[in-house]
Amino acid sequence: MNKTKENYAGHDLESLINTPNYYDWISNFFRPYLFGEITEIGAGIGTFSQRILPFAKSLSLVEPSVNLISDLSRKFGSDDQVTIFQRTLEEHLFQ
Repeated sequence: MNKTKENYAGHDLESLINTPNYYDWISNFFRPYLFGEITEIGAGIGTFSQRILPFAKSLSLVEPSVNLISDLSRKFGSDDQVTIFQRTLEEHLFQ
């Protein structure tokens, strides 16, 4: 089965939006490594993406679930700094 055609409901991602301390903790841990060209694998609905964007020269968002791409496009589609890819990790690495 082609993984890029699958849908992921993402309801857990929507509920995690309301956990800012969790995202602060992750962001603070990775902050020293967030610079230049950043790729986020499994960008989901872009909650973490919004936090790391200010540190990026460019941000590539890779998400295999076709139904989550619309959320990413709404949030980042007009940002020239962000490129959105609807593909799996393997497809992203080997294309």
